[in-house]
Amino acid sequence: MILRPFPSILSAGVLLLLVGCGDILGPGRDGTRGLWIRDTGVVLEPGESIALSARIQVSNNSAEAEEAGTVIVPPRNARWWTDNPAVLRVPNESSGRIEALAPGRATVWVQVGSRRDSANVTVLGAGAESTHRWKAVATWRSGTCALDVQGHAYCWGDDYYGNWGTSGDRRQWTNTHRPVRVNSPLAFEGIGVGLGFACARTAGGEVWCWGLHLGSQLGHGRTSVHFETGPVRVGFSGRAAALAVGLQHACLLDVEGRAHCWGMNLMQQLGVTENILGSGERGGRTLPVAFAGTFRSISTHGVHTCGITPAGELYCWGSIPVGPGYATVPVPTQVPTSVTPVRVEAGGTTTCFLTAAGEMHCFGSNDGGESGRPPGRSTDVPTPAAIELRFEDLALGGGMTCGIIPNGQAWCWGTGSALDPAALQMCGNIGTRFPCTGTPIPILGNLRFRSLSIDQATCGVTLDGELYCWGQNDRGQLGIGRPDVESTHIPQRVLDPL
Repeated sequence: MILRPFPSILSAGVLLLLVGCGDILGPGRDGTRGLWIRDTGVVLEPGESIALSARIQVSNNSAEAEEAGTVIVPPRNARWWTDNPAVLRVPNESSGRIEALAPGRATVWVQVGSRRDSANVTVLGAGAESTHRWKAVATWRSGTCALDVQGHAYCWGDDYYGNWGTSGDRRQWTNTHRPVRVNSPLAFEGIGVGLGFACARTAGGEVWCWGLHLGSQLGHGRTSVHFETGPVRVGFSGRAAALAVGLQHACLLDVEGRAHCWGMNLMQQLGVTENILGSGERGGRTLPVAFAGTFRSISTHGVHTCGITPAGELYCWGSIPVGPGYATVPVPTQVPTSVTPVRVEAGGTTTCFLTAAGEMHCFGSNDGGESGRPPGRSTDVPTPAAIELRFEDLALGGGMTCGIIPNGQAWCWGTGSALDPAALQMCGNIGTRFPCTGTPIPILGNLRFRSLSIDQATCGVTLDGELYCWGQNDRGQLGIGRPDVESTHIPQRVLDPL
């Protein structure tokens, strides 16, 4: 294929998102209350304590806005209390510190003037365990969504774009640290998350999305920039057999294997040549658009998409990782391979596929060893990984790659907070050094997984339906009820939903 070098495409794509919606991202424009407790869904044991904090929206010339342009600040003269003092104690009403007394549930309140907000806190007895069972999980930068075995969708992390899907007010400055139910009675079969939005597919082939609509990515035909805090149906009259969600776009496969994509197309990630800037569709397609050819599987990440045809040929389009940079490929273009791929996983810095024998081949960046070779050796053609393990499934994201071997054990390599720091080396050039490894590291805990998803946090569903997460937790991505845990490389069991 002909590849046109286009370095730094991903950062440009994110910049386009921020510039494109900068006028609507300020809080208080979508039914919010103007006062937010930063963390909810907190879980403690008796005798533990934690400090909660709040943020308030103020005008630039108010007394609270000490710096020009500040609109979200810690409140002054706040009063804190709880509705259940037998379970939870607030030692000082001017402080957000709470102390757990006995098992039970309590609501913590904060008030500033006439404005109030509340957070849920649960105190569990020692040894309490989660019992909920799950079948799918998807992570993004500051949040996670998952499906339980009944097909019900849950999300957690931040709600800046309405990505909890609860159909309530957006909680821009609140993180929830345990799963909350998406407001839908539907049973879903698959789920994916992008930058501020999520989509899920039912067994009947319907696709529903919620969160940020930057003019196109929710696929419901509207061109206005807005938020959908509950699921809306994608405008597709056929039946979806598969679903893949990228940074600002999504694709489905219909029952005949045809690909239909929607969302932003500024990097041709939809597989159509025009980006339609100035057409009213904000550089994308508000409804799914189909193109020629059929696929048996499809994968998206960032601003590119890849699929495998029924004949076992690999095609990719959009901004594809090639060597240390990227190349823009406006229409589906075959990637030459020396072996037959059976499963492809698109990643932010590299793309990998598996053969029928479980061998991994990758192309793109390898700065942190994410392609399974010694760090720094990038390639623009699919190259076998220097790994003896054979995999049944892969997950890529955030400069890290994970594979699941036939017995369900997960191994990961690359760079990120989800990897054991004791097993990493320093990579990169002087001044840009970072911890990484091209050698697979077994995930701790003797767990056996059926699927994984990677971003700033890594989450996996085990063979018996338990859900574990590890990595970054600054927005509650791990779903463990602990805002005082910023990150961990040790898998943590996700709590039962609220």
